[in-house]
Amino acid sequence: MKKFCLVCCLLLAAVGAAQIELTAGAAYSFRPAAKIARFVNAAPQIIDVSRATDGSLLIKAKELGEARLFYWTDRQEVLLVLVRGRRQEPVASARRTAKNNGKWETYIKFDPVNATPVNQKMILNSLEYSAEAGGLNLDFSTRYRYNAVADANDIGQVELLTARLAGRGGFVELGDTAVRYSELAVPYLELQGLAGRYSFGQALALDGFIGQRPGNFWGQEVGENYIADKDRDVSVGGARLSWRPLENLNLDYLTASRKAEAGNLLGTYSLHSAEIGYQWADYAAVLELAETQKDHAGATRTELHYDTEKYGWQIAYRDIAPEYRALGDYFNYTGMRGWYFYGSARPLRLLSLSGSYENYWQRFEREKLTNPDYAVERLRLRLGLDKVLFFRPAVSYYSNYRDNFRSGGFNAQLYEIELWRRRLWASYNLSAWRYESPSAEYSTDRTETGLNYQQNWFGYRITRVVERARYVFGGSTAGSSGWDLVMSLGEFKLPHNSKFSISHWYQTRKNTLDTLDKNKNSLRLAFGQSFGDLYWYLNGVASRENSLFYEYEGEDYDREGYYYHDKLTQSEISGGLVYKF
Repeated sequence: MKKFCLVCCLLLAAVGAAQIELTAGAAYSFRPAAKIARFVNAAPQIIDVSRATDGSLLIKAKELGEARLFYWTDRQEVLLVLVRGRRQEPVASARRTAKNNGKWETYIKFDPVNATPVNQKMILNSLEYSAEAGGLNLDFSTRYRYNAVADANDIGQVELLTARLAGRGGFVELGDTAVRYSELAVPYLELQGLAGRYSFGQALALDGFIGQRPGNFWGQEVGENYIADKDRDVSVGGARLSWRPLENLNLDYLTASRKAEAGNLLGTYSLHSAEIGYQWADYAAVLELAETQKDHAGATRTELHYDTEKYGWQIAYRDIAPEYRALGDYFNYTGMRGWYFYGSARPLRLLSLSGSYENYWQRFEREKLTNPDYAVERLRLRLGLDKVLFFRPAVSYYSNYRDNFRSGGFNAQLYEIELWRRRLWASYNLSAWRYESPSAEYSTDRTETGLNYQQNWFGYRITRVVERARYVFGGSTAGSSGWDLVMSLGEFKLPHNSKFSISHWYQTRKNTLDTLDKNKNSLRLAFGQSFGDLYWYLNGVASRENSLFYEYEGEDYDREGYYYHDKLTQSEISGGLVYKF
């Protein structure tokens, strides 16, 4: 859903697009008058886009078709790329490696006063290498981590290991990888193993993956692959067959499984799914059916999309049995039934409207709602103006309803107000909450204002934050208020290809009852120097905090109350060495 919303918003910006035409296999360097802050490639199957060292975008045409490249300077822009024909291939004797480069980096960090053991000591060694020859692309990366671990000795292990080989017909990836298939079956899954894709022409393709959950082969106790009990000795695998008999019709069939030892929290199960998608004009429809083979628990997803340059909407209906479980990491339904609507409009170039509404019931045994507390209804609306005089306002409203709980509120923002090279922003958020009865109703509000200034080597950012929580029908009011100040003296270029930077962060917080104070000071120094393809850097960060907070101590809480602390919370010394070859 988030991906669709992003695509929908990007399509609304495609007005008055610039256009270039390339032959398949050709490359083009694109550099507009203003600096490109970021970009999005909406058709990675047609073009490859990368940022060059001079700030331009290198566009390489892959397949025939039309592709949109969205980029942001001081506003949203779009470049239309038309890929026509195919460039004549050079003879074998004249072929040369188009890409053959790598990077080695060593990073060291020591912070003895840090409260988190993994941040007290850390050494990272990483290697990246890319090569291209004979129509094949090879990408390899690995990272070794050595760090402290809570209640144990220091540990060093391989944290990341990935090799990818890609050609015209598909790719194969070995090591740490992630697969993304259909929403109900395999929405997102990380694994250590083998994944790949092969295309049999333009109409038929086969995807597959097999391996174990991250941390089973390497990186069991360090970094990103720190393994949990539910993933220990767990194997996953699956395959998807995609058929595109027509230009606007696609059919997918997928089967996948998860195997675990007895007593595993999620257990062993397998599933299969079928998906059909059809497009006509500005409309697109998707139907997905899935089922687990053990319990024969089913899941259904139906979606209808409409997209134009100015308007777009989506309607989705989902019906998920309580016993059904997808093969995924972060996105999994646990039994629900309901529908979702999202719409957006840009009737004028400076005006944008968007909103969503969803209504779901939680499903239980015998397909009936046994607990009315799980009836969920949400509404979100947003009105934004791209620019009014010298600022851009936006207003949002949301509400969330359940049987014994409801919340609602609005958010108003005035951001990127630019006056005399200073940027001022302001926002206000008000929320109301009610549990069980009106007597338990309370509200929260947050106000934030800030000023940002950057000129050459000097810059600063000042933020004022006020937060409050109060009961609507009386009672105590709690909250906090304070300032954030970040000041940067920028980056100074020194002799011998070296540079130096310094910044300071100050934070002060106080609640409305004057019973809690928290002040923090941080100072950061950085130095770096380059010698051709070799670069080294050194950072130093010191943070001190003095605070007054409520705490309990002792076996019988014999020490209880507000106590003042003044201590060093960060004493980081870090640095590294980078070599490009």
